[in-house]
Amino acid sequence: MSSKSTFSYGVISWMEKSEETLQNELVEVFALKSLILKGPPQVEGDVSLQYKNELWTGKILSLHGKCY
Repeated sequence: MSSKSTFSYGVISWMEKSEETLQNELVEVFALKSLILKGPPQVEGDVSLQYKNELWTGKILSLHGKCY
């Protein structure tokens, strides 16, 4: 069994909603398992989320928590 742990949630800065650039940055905490990650979870990594037929895109500001 591996002792390697991973982050379980992150602080996300949303910058676009359905190709529309947001005028004000929207910052939220999300479970990483609910996000579409481009590569391994890392600070400044790109993320996406589909919500009510809209695609939100942003960046990870920080990572927190651990799953075992």
